[in-house]
Amino acid sequence: MSNTTPKILGTQAKPAAPASNSPATASVSIYTAPTGAQAQANVYVCNQSNSPDYFYVALVPSGATLAGNSYVAYNTTIIANGIFTLTSIGLNSGDSILVGSGLGNISFTATGMEFTPSS
Repeated sequence: MSNTTPKILGTQAKPAAPASNSPATASVSIYTAPTGAQAQANVYVCNQSNSPDYFYVALVPSGATLAGNSYVAYNTTIIANGIFTLTSIGLNSGDSILVGSGLGNISFTATGMEFTPSS
C-alpha cells in the first residue's frame, strides 16, 4: 500500500438547489478515486441554515451512471445547523461520491485515505 495519510478528498460548498420543476438529486461529484487506486472515505454533511434542509449522497461505480440504487442517503432531512456523517465508504478505482442539497444550504466534505493495492 502507498500514501495512507488521511486527507481531505473533496469538498462542495452549498450546491445549488434544483430548479423548481426538477427533482433534487445527487448531481455534484465531490470525489472520484484515482485510476489504479482505492480509497476509504467519510462524508460530512453540514446544514449552514437556521432551517431544516434535506440532502442526497450517492456512490456511483466506475463507468456507471447515477441510478436509484446508487443512493446511500436520499431526501434525508438534516436539522437546522446540523451535521450528519457517513463513514467507512470503500471506493475502487474510478468510483465517485455524488452529493446534492434540497434547498441549497448544505456543504459536503469527504475525508479519507487513498492507497494502491499490492499486486
